[in-house]
Amino acid sequence: TVSVLYCWEEGGYMSHDKNKHPLPASTALAQLRFAVQQFDALREAAQYYQNQYQNQSPDVRGLPYSHVLQAQHQQMVANAMVEAPRHVTPPQPRHHPRPRTRPQWVPLPVVERTVEEPCLLPLPPLVSTEECSVRAPAPLDHFRSHGFDSAAINKSDLVGNVVQLAMDQDGSRLVQKKLQNGCIDVIFAEVVKAADKLLHHMYGNYVLQMLFQNGTREMRNELYEVLRGRILDLTLNPFGCRIIQQSLIGIPEEYGEMVASELSQQGTVAKCVQDQNGNHVIQKCIEHIPEKVGFVLKAFAGNVCSFATHAYGCRVLQRLLESPVCMADTKHIPKIIEELLSNFIPLSMDQYGNYVTQHLVTHGDNHAKKVILKSTKGHLWYLSVHKYASNVVEVMWNVYRKERDAILQEYVTGDYPPLMTMVKDNYGNYVVQKILESCTPVQLQVILCAIGENTMKVTCVPYGKHVIEKMDKRRTALGFKRR
Repeated sequence: TVSVLYCWEEGGYMSHDKNKHPLPASTALAQLRFAVQQFDALREAAQYYQNQYQNQSPDVRGLPYSHVLQAQHQQMVANAMVEAPRHVTPPQPRHHPRPRTRPQWVPLPVVERTVEEPCLLPLPPLVSTEECSVRAPAPLDHFRSHGFDSAAINKSDLVGNVVQLAMDQDGSRLVQKKLQNGCIDVIFAEVVKAADKLLHHMYGNYVLQMLFQNGTREMRNELYEVLRGRILDLTLNPFGCRIIQQSLIGIPEEYGEMVASELSQQGTVAKCVQDQNGNHVIQKCIEHIPEKVGFVLKAFAGNVCSFATHAYGCRVLQRLLESPVCMADTKHIPKIIEELLSNFIPLSMDQYGNYVTQHLVTHGDNHAKKVILKSTKGHLWYLSVHKYASNVVEVMWNVYRKERDAILQEYVTGDYPPLMTMVKDNYGNYVVQKILESCTPVQLQVILCAIGENTMKVTCVPYGKHVIEKMDKRRTALGFKRR
């Protein structure tokens, strides 16, 4: 290893870095001279061991180094310690671990440095008397010393410290408590001025939510003005989206139009619906300003299947189907419903689409019911043994009460009724249990006849045991005699 010292000389001093404290030139030159001596000693040692290796016989020189010196290692080390310079450690063979002893470094020569005049730093500017009279913000340690106890901290203690507290986990809780105990004016005055820091903050957003919830109409209107032009940015933010959701509760009509106009830009709806944060804001818009969400319906028309099979888009579609105001729309809702009905079976078998079809069964009109029953006729038993579609069939049994006989008849027809397949299936057995929970005596008798003499076979199946237990409970509830 060769140590090289790069020096810089200016004004009689030398250093490896201009930004660090300089060294006297004499000290730097002494270190450089010592490094050169070490390098010369290492070069002499390398030459010495090279000569030792060349003095071996030709037969031995052709072997690897570890094999050459394995037998002569002890003697060579002894000779090396006598003849080599003392400050050089002879090398070890490759198959031996390195010695753990530290090398003995020769201390650097001490060079006395001349005393320089002290460097006087410029004094800070003088502070006027008026600036000194302004109260300085108290550190959070002051509030921690009181355990962030709301009762031990006065209203005057919050002055100048609200923003700092709002950005602390315990401090944010303290501010929220004080906000409900008569300190809302002091908190609001400081929060509005520093809203940029709190809108995207993981703790500060709770304070803004509380102001929307407990503030006066004037305060809320001023906060809405703070949000103007930032709706989309906050909607896609994990903390800002909570503020937007809270602001939509009881929002005035004029500010509802502001939110709708900022979210109705080209491509914005799809971006928000498929975002893990933005989809919650769109859902709140459907719940609290349904008359303003025409831009959402317009974006969904023609793209229903892509949104229905999306992890977040299916949630927005469920809120649309639940909203009476949105379902009353005559421009876009008919297109959305028709697209859902034409793809009812594929969507029912989808991981996320089955939730949309369940809501369509629950909230759809008579036209939707007729189309669903017609499209599923002859496929109910197959849907009943599917992992996701079986949930849709259970909802159909609960909602379509007048059509239960027709549904049950499809399960019990044939030489080997599909009901037997459903009883043995890990998903279909839940459909059978759901039917047994609310079937009439006549329907129960039909089920018993369909199973007939196969009761013992059903009992041997793991899922069949649960069906037989449910069947016995229903027979007892309806007053049937036990066999």
